[in-house]
Order: sequence, then structure tokens, then C-alpha cells
Amino acid sequence: MPEWPGFIGGSSPGTSLVQDAERTINLYVERMEGAGGKVPQALYPVPGYTAWSSGVTTVGTRGMCAAGTRRFAVIGNTLWEFNDNGAATSRGTVAVDGNPAQMVYGGVTANQLGICSGGAVYSFALGTNILSATALVSGYTHLGFAHGYGVAFNPTTGRAQLSSLNDLATYGLATFLQRSRFPDPWQAMFVDQNSLIWLIGTESFEVWYDTGQGTQPFAVLDGLNGLYGIAAPFAYAVTQYGNLWLGLSRGPRVVLAGGGTPSPISTYAINTELARFRRTATIANAEAVINGDNGHTWVTFSFPSVTGSDIDTPSMTVDVESRSWSHRGEWDTGTGQYGIWAPRAIGDWFGWPVCGDRVTGTIWRLDPTVSTDRNGNGIRRLRQSPGLTDEHKRHPINRIELLMDVGVAGQDLDPQVILQMAQDGGVTFGNQRQAGWGRVGQYRKRVFWTRLGAPADAVARVVWSDAAPSRVLAAWINNQEIPSDSSPLQERAA
Repeated sequence: MPEWPGFIGGSSPGTSLVQDAERTINLYVERMEGAGGKVPQALYPVPGYTAWSSGVTTVGTRGMCAAGTRRFAVIGNTLWEFNDNGAATSRGTVAVDGNPAQMVYGGVTANQLGICSGGAVYSFALGTNILSATALVSGYTHLGFAHGYGVAFNPTTGRAQLSSLNDLATYGLATFLQRSRFPDPWQAMFVDQNSLIWLIGTESFEVWYDTGQGTQPFAVLDGLNGLYGIAAPFAYAVTQYGNLWLGLSRGPRVVLAGGGTPSPISTYAINTELARFRRTATIANAEAVINGDNGHTWVTFSFPSVTGSDIDTPSMTVDVESRSWSHRGEWDTGTGQYGIWAPRAIGDWFGWPVCGDRVTGTIWRLDPTVSTDRNGNGIRRLRQSPGLTDEHKRHPINRIELLMDVGVAGQDLDPQVILQMAQDGGVTFGNQRQAGWGRVGQYRKRVFWTRLGAPADAVARVVWSDAAPSRVLAAWINNQEIPSDSSPLQERAA
């Protein structure tokens, strides 16, 4: 039973499709860690959505934050607090712009929530539930919390303003950080898990640390700076493995700074796609979100100005542990195209990963056992294989079989997988052919197609969208069985 080489894998859309046409959408690669697994890796489904919240009257989630045992989100122009049953309480209104809202928790000493929204900075007193505007009222885009200080960044002035110690409500306008080491202007700011302040410009970055001296105790950390800028002010993520951002250094690429100078983690194929996005649309409004589940940490970069297609999405995801890339997106049944992946803000609330999206006021649970999108439609999942060629010799493909989890569909479902074959390395694809992958309880169902021609350069594309959480583990070629009533001698004689 020959296996299709590399059928289980991530996205690697080459500049030349003949070189590599691989694309993986709404699936991720999980490698087997035990020695007894049937296959070394499998394609698992990204989570679906279950509505969780109630009582929200505004739309468009812009930020989420945990403050001790309490949970908050900025949705539209309103700060909402949620209890463990998803019921929402309005805590006041904030200014609005097209940017994400920045939210930080000041710890038990300050007992405050800091919010940057619509250019202004606010504080929310957790003891009194009072939302107040600070002295910072215009032009602020980023907010962090480092060693007891709120840090609010204004790209127009080029200053990162400091709050009073352990007080997110009070900012002294004379206490700030300002760039002096490199000439390019700062574009973004974040605080990492070590309370270091990262300030990134159009061409370079630098890191500031707390010296413990003076009313402005922060200073540049020598040795942790370099020539990687940022392509979009909100396209960054802080993880336990280091900080990622959509970098600029002679072209866009994703970089990871894990304890030192950043280095690229995006592949040539992903960099080529980023360059295409920049040529045909813009990447300046890209955003990144981080989520994790089942032991994985994913960072997804979404590009709202990029238009997807039936096999192309404007959101790309890296599994930080394995460095495997894939794509995510929400299928539009009206246009027949993928849009960006729906979550704009993600948190871990009351034992669940949850998210908010750009267009509704709902907070959703992200559940790997659910296979429907926000509209209740089955999530459309796609895997396009690498090419199968042998010096352009024609080899008959009499049968392709997928090893899948079968028999796990809902009671009334007869789920189908669609196969399309390309004979030119992945440039054009033929007709759609369906195969069932098992009604509920049909655990012996086999998923296969026959009579697939004799291509010289074959690429297989499989798509399914039924509301069932199937996994794909392998693809076999020409794995015909000897009939049970035949012996090897009879086969040879025939």
C-alpha cells in the first residue's frame, strides 16, 4: 500500500505551483509523540464556535482581558464585564476607532484595568467599578504594564508615556520614553512576559528595561536591538516561547525573538505570499491573535484588505511549537470564497478558550469537538497535496484512499469528501468527485475513489464541510486488495 508522500502536512504554496502546491485550510498538523502510532502525523480540525454570552447590545469585539477572577471585553464603544455564565454587564463607554482596543490588568496592588481605545487611555477601578478617562486623550494606540507602571504609546509624538507607580489612572506628561538610538519612528509597543518594553519602528527595534532608579526608571537594554521593523502596528503576539511580529527587513516576514535577537520563522513560501499581499492590497492593517489548545500555541496573522478565494485565505497561522504553517478562514457561502478567520480577540475564560469577532457582539467558545462556524454552517476544510511525479512518466492511479476518522458524524448526516485531481502540478483541477466518510456508527467505512487516470504530475485536493470533527491521517495510492476467494497462485495464473 504505497502512501502519497507528504500528503499530511502544512501550507507551502510555492511561487511555482509545479514545485509545491501544498495548502492546508482550517486544519493543523499534529505529530505523534508515541512510538506506537500508525502514522507519524495527522491533520486535525481547528475548533468551531458555540455562542456563550448574553446581554451584549453593541457589536464588534475589539479587545479582551482577564483581571484576577474577573473578565472584560471592549465591544464596540462599551466596556462589558462577563460572569461565569456569560451574562454581560455594561461598565461604561470609550472612544472608538478602527484599531483593536488595548487592555491591561494592573495587578492586585493597583486593582485597576487600563484601556486604550479610540486614541484615549482609560482606567477602570475594580473596587468601585468606575470607568474614568486619564489625561491621555488623543493619539494613543498601544498600552502595556511593566513593573507597576502603565506604558501608553503615541506614534504621532513618538513617546511612550509612563503612569504613576501602581496607578493606571494618573499619567505625568513629563515622564516618558523616547527613541534616540535609531532614526526610524516607532510604530508599535508591547510588554513581554519578562516585563521588558519592546518598541518597534519601521526598520528597527529596541528593548527597554527597568533600572530601578529615578522617576523614569527605564533605559535601553544594550545588545537587544536590531534591524527588524514591523509591517503593521497590531501584527504582534507575546508567547511563552518569545515575541512574534510581522517584520520588515528587505521584505515582509514573520520573526520570533525567543530570548534574544529575532530570526525569521516564516518559510520562503509564506514570505512569498506576504509579498503578494503587499503588492496586491496592503499589509499595514494586519493583526495577530494568539490562542492555544490541546498543547498547541498558535499565532494567526489576518489581512483584512486581502481578498480570499475558494482555495486561498487572508489568514495564516503558525504553530509556534512545531513551526508548521497553515491557513484559517471563514467560508462565505454567498461568494464561494474564504474570508479572514473570525476571531479578533481571544482569551481563556472560566476554563474555556473564548473569542470575540469583528461584526457581532457575541463571545464564542472555541471548541475542538464542534465543527460549525458562527452561522451554524459546517467549517470548510481543505488539504491540497504536494505533487506526485516521476520524471513525468505516466503512472495509472486506479485508486486513492484516505485514512480518516469515520462514523463520527451526527445522527442525520451522510458526510461527503470531495476530491479533485490536477494533472499539471496543481495549476488546473478536474471535476469534483464525492465519497462518503460514514454515517454515525459506520466505523469500518472506507473512503476512496477509483479510475483517476494516468497523470504525469498529479496533485490531489480534498475538501469537506460537514459538521463533524473528522481527522485525516494518511492517503494511499493503488491499495487494491486481493479478493478473499483468490489465492496467490490463482492471481498469478489469471
